[in-house]
Amino acid sequence: IECRGLTLGGYGHAVRLGAEGTNEQVAPLTPAEWMAHYTKVWMSPSLTITPLTIATIGAENIATLALFEGVRFVEAGEPWAEEKISLSRHIVDDNHPTDTLQVRLSGYSDFHTLAIPKGRCSVVGVVDYFNDHYQLLIDSPDAVLQEP
Repeated sequence: IECRGLTLGGYGHAVRLGAEGTNEQVAPLTPAEWMAHYTKVWMSPSLTITPLTIATIGAENIATLALFEGVRFVEAGEPWAEEKISLSRHIVDDNHPTDTLQVRLSGYSDFHTLAIPKGRCSVVGVVDYFNDHYQLLIDSPDAVLQEP
């Protein structure tokens, strides 16, 4: 990430990198602004995916690439997001249905119109924190694997 011209500050009660904003908050970057600062070089072969459960997420897991197994999407069958509008979707732990986690997806993604998978699955994403809630960020439909 090329950080020249970006600002480090608060947004949603968490530290964020973004554009200069107001009221001590950074402004989120548009997809075009983000792409001007971001270059995907390669994925490390030693990248570690940490297995977690919704009940055990803590501050130490923020920015962790995590795996949640045995979950279901509440909004199964619906599209991931609306065009140009980011939405929160939710997974529930199949063994503990009161444990839920927001899953965020951008309406600018190239798969936002696809249907959210139905049934038990595993989900891989990056743990984030926004407005006093943990959430999971995913960037591909490949982040969701159907379980038998």
